Amino acid sequence: SLTATSQIRQIKTGELGKIRIGVISSCGGVVPNKQFKKLIEYYPNVSFEIHEANTFGIIEQLQDGIIDLGIVRSPFNLEGLNFKDFHQEPMVAVTNNNDFDRGKIEHLSQLKGKPIILYRRFQEIFNRSFRHQGIRPFYAVTCDDARTAIHWADEGLGIALVPQSIAQTYAKSSIVSIKHAHWVTHLNIVWRKDRQVTPLMEKIIEMF
Repeated sequence: SLTATSQIRQIKTGELGKIRIGVISSCGGVVPNKQFKKLIEYYPNVSFEIHEANTFGIIEQLQDGIIDLGIVRSPFNLEGLNFKDFHQEPMVAVTNNNDFDRGKIEHLSQLKGKPIILYRRFQEIFNRSFRHQGIRPFYAVTCDDARTAIHWADEGLGIALVPQSIAQTYAKSSIVSIKHAHWVTHLNIVWRKDRQVTPLMEKIIEMF
């Protein structure tokens, strides 16, 4: 029948179909972006199935074939994956006390002895930098979600060190910039090397 044929054609061109995307909670300030809205305007029959997990969970779901594309934050294991780096941003400090004059952290020594709320994902990067500068950080709280870190900072339990876009999306208290070259994080779109990329997946990868 004509409708079946046209549906097959639409699926082939990526105008129809479901795309399963795994997203990390800490990309809320960056994804979805304006491109997604454009895609839906062009292809109103496309539907999105969103799976939320941390970076490790998303890579696992990709490997298990539960999702088609993942949006993850560096660092992650690249084995068997194609990736495209589409956004980089600095880490910032979220605090509800006026801990820092001039609203920025010029040197990591300004964090010495202060209660830090650690988003566990970046523990290695932070530890390396602190060690390098001879600072023993005090991690008052350690957690697995940037939003949790921000919430605890908003409640006055310490200084959360988190990616800028998520601080801007969720923080109620002050956001303090940190001048430290190594504290930069990248968002990547990832997909399996051994899987055929559909026209719809291709369009989404191009959007980034």
